Amino acid sequence: PSFKERTPPQTIREFMSVRRYALYVGLLVFLALPSAGQNTADLLIRGTVVDDASSEALPGASIQVEGTFRGTITNAEGVFELVVPREEARLIVRFIGYATAVVTVESGEALLRVSLQRSTVLLPEITISGEDPAVRIMRRVIDEKQRWREELRTYVVGAYNRFRMENDTGIVSIWESGTKAFWDRERGMREVSHWQEQTDNVDIEAFLPAALFVANLYDDNLEIAGHNLMGVTHPDALSRYRFRLRSVESADGLPDIYVIDAEPRSSTFSGFYGTLRVQDGSYAMVSADLRPGAGFVFPPPIQHLDATYRQQFALFGDRAWLPVDLQTRMEIKVGIDRILTFPAFRIHQMSRLSDFRINVALPDSLYASDDIVVVDSTASRPDVRPADVVAIPLSAAEMVAYATIDSTMTMEKAYEPTGALARFVRSEGDGSSGSSSGVERVFTGGGEMDLQLRPDLWYNRVEGFRVGSRGSVGILGSLRATGMIGWESAREALGIGYGAEMGKKQKAIIRFRDETAMTFASAVRGRFFNSADVTMGQRDYFDYHRLKGVQAGVMMSSFTAADLDISLMWFNETFRSVTQQLQSSWLGLDMADQFNPAVDAGRLKRLELEVERTRDFLQFPIGPQQRTRLRLERGLGGDIPNATHYWRAEADVFLRIPTFFRRRLIPNALDVRLVAGRVWGNAPIQRLGTVDGSASMTTFGALKTANNPPYVGDTWGLIAWEHTFRTVPFERMGWQWAVEQHWHVIVHGAHGYSDTKRLLPAGYSGLEGMWHHEAGISLSGLFTVARLDAAWRLDAPGFRVGLSTARIF
Repeated sequence: PSFKERTPPQTIREFMSVRRYALYVGLLVFLALPSAGQNTADLLIRGTVVDDASSEALPGASIQVEGTFRGTITNAEGVFELVVPREEARLIVRFIGYATAVVTVESGEALLRVSLQRSTVLLPEITISGEDPAVRIMRRVIDEKQRWREELRTYVVGAYNRFRMENDTGIVSIWESGTKAFWDRERGMREVSHWQEQTDNVDIEAFLPAALFVANLYDDNLEIAGHNLMGVTHPDALSRYRFRLRSVESADGLPDIYVIDAEPRSSTFSGFYGTLRVQDGSYAMVSADLRPGAGFVFPPPIQHLDATYRQQFALFGDRAWLPVDLQTRMEIKVGIDRILTFPAFRIHQMSRLSDFRINVALPDSLYASDDIVVVDSTASRPDVRPADVVAIPLSAAEMVAYATIDSTMTMEKAYEPTGALARFVRSEGDGSSGSSSGVERVFTGGGEMDLQLRPDLWYNRVEGFRVGSRGSVGILGSLRATGMIGWESAREALGIGYGAEMGKKQKAIIRFRDETAMTFASAVRGRFFNSADVTMGQRDYFDYHRLKGVQAGVMMSSFTAADLDISLMWFNETFRSVTQQLQSSWLGLDMADQFNPAVDAGRLKRLELEVERTRDFLQFPIGPQQRTRLRLERGLGGDIPNATHYWRAEADVFLRIPTFFRRRLIPNALDVRLVAGRVWGNAPIQRLGTVDGSASMTTFGALKTANNPPYVGDTWGLIAWEHTFRTVPFERMGWQWAVEQHWHVIVHGAHGYSDTKRLLPAGYSGLEGMWHHEAGISLSGLFTVARLDAAWRLDAPGFRVGLSTARIF
């Protein structure tokens, strides 16, 4: 059974801020013993476990009351606390690499010092020609696990968990939680919160789990920071891991312990390196000391993430081996070299599980809702640690942290970034970043009114600099007034727009606009980024015309369970051609274009239905592009000669299909863009379809070897694809520097088609029923954010090298 469930949504929201990104990643990686009540018949004892020879403290030693399932572990200073019966009790004390000790607690004795002796190490005799004995041992471990896990249906356990956050100077915060956890094989985990506490600079109102944060290293698969790592006792582990018997530890009267080293057979495999200890006879894993292997890689801005996991197991019931603790350490380095750098995030976790009761009936009421953590309303739940609650003792440094960290010592201050972009991610409320992304700013005043603004800023050969803004203001309830204004420096013209919309997820809209518009919009390119090409004297990707008209209709967002966005809009618009205004850019560089192609001038009425389903889509792709858009348009008349009654249909689909290394946070993937469209009847030139080409920015989803402007036609189609192998080729070559720089290798290709029955005016181009084929290779991740593309045309001579934004995700 897995001790992992999804983190409660209310807990996630506590940590979701720009500055807490890495903290949340760390929390996912550490996926724990009861707040044991003490009655008058019990005795609270305190003790220390040390090395018999050196007297050094042994952190993480396991202590269990003989004949019970009650136990604990020692803290970083080797100290433990445990409630035992007042009558004579015997403690079983274990630590990895040491002989187990049995200590009798005399009546009234409350302070113990336990000295453990190192186990006698026997080196195995291994036959070179045969398989390593560890393979046979692990085969038995896997077989035995399958048998006893089949018999495990439910359990109840007391859980305690502590996270300690540190930076380069010391402890930043501490979070503790104590629960009783209930696990059902079919229904999953539920926890009843008994107590939780944190330093004053952490304001967590949600109830935290404890057992939920305990990764069980005995599991077949472990979800760690988005990676799905194969466990060392997975049924297929013998084919994916190398196991080597290092030694045998022997102690008088106890079964021998096999010490086994484990490592992945491939450096690209999502698994663990580390050491296992297996008990002879039972063939049970009694401890594991593991760290993720080389396949544990992350995209920017995570520069480095290192984690170690240490866990011990004990026998519960007849033969169920379950974890009694978890000790984890993680270090995360986040940033972009010389641009943005955070101090190292260091996270330490210490958890214990105790008093297991297995295969018992669980209350059905716990599963009446989807809440993972609940509170027993019939019992008082203290906000501070009760005197009779026994947890893993705090270290001296942790006690100082609780006493000295106040609410002003925020984690934002503790992890203050440096670098050129640091001012944009400063702590909330310092006036440097606010809540805006920089693209849209929301101003809320008193009452019910609010204002939303988005800047318009771009540069092209027709408008010159376009400077303006568009947005909306709340009027009453869900009624909003919308507007737009922009000044074109080259034409010395003003673009304006105004309108109103009513509703939220279902909106009624009416708008008027009078501005310079793109003749053909692009799904992969926008006017802002096109400005860089125009500035450098490159060919302007877009053509332009003047548009004046009214649109009205309805929009429905997140419609039905399929999460569709649907709009039905009526347009009454007048089109007018405009001429190119600039022959050189503001840098003094000559522009490649000589004129701006004309459109079919006049008035056109049309009706457009659009259905869209979008996930993770950005017009300037740096990550997965998941979108499906269907459009159906009907021309309803106007005064454009012979070009007002037509049907137009188009489908535009972006897909990401995971392929190899699916256990990773971001597996290898095939990205595909599919476009297909057709016009029936005579439509004006500006309502034909296009196949995207490229400029200096060779964006995915376009023909990289096709010069802009794009191909035009009344029948058009595009299949663009690219497969990212991410860092795997460099991992195979052993080039670790390239892996650390997050360099990705990508192969790609595209196939475009267009045809038209009409003669295209000057300035427009088509394929005249032919196909354009190309293939290429790219290196992504240069300087973190850049990508270098090389593409060859296959059906005709053609080659292009271009730059684009790195596909980081």
